[in-house]
Amino acid sequence: MSPRQPITPPTLRGVLIKTKFHGPTNYTGARFSASCKWQGDTIHRVYVSQDYALEGDQNHLVAVQKLIDKHLNEKALSDQLGPWRITAQAWNDPDTNHWIVCHDWWVKESIQQLADFHKQLAEVQA
Repeated sequence: MSPRQPITPPTLRGVLIKTKFHGPTNYTGARFSASCKWQGDTIHRVYVSQDYALEGDQNHLVAVQKLIDKHLNEKALSDQLGPWRITAQAWNDPDTNHWIVCHDWWVKESIQQLADFHKQLAEVQA
């Protein structure tokens, strides 16, 4: 019996954005920040005030979208590959989330790669 070949999961290329809740202080109300590294060690960060009408992760999403609009969509790649889209979320703790944002082109490519990956995985498990 020959050993099974490892199956490689698809590669999703994008930017990792970290969002965090900051409680109120004597000087500012509750806020959310979104930050990412872009092109080396440059850290981009934005803050948004908490919107109490929103629920759950919606304030985190507002911060992510503001970061995308302010720092990522202006880059030349957006012209070639389409706008940035939020494609995945991971929870770290109640106050911190991580998000992967990708260009439309990478999302389309990854969907096909993911379908192929699941097909291969089903064949191995059969």
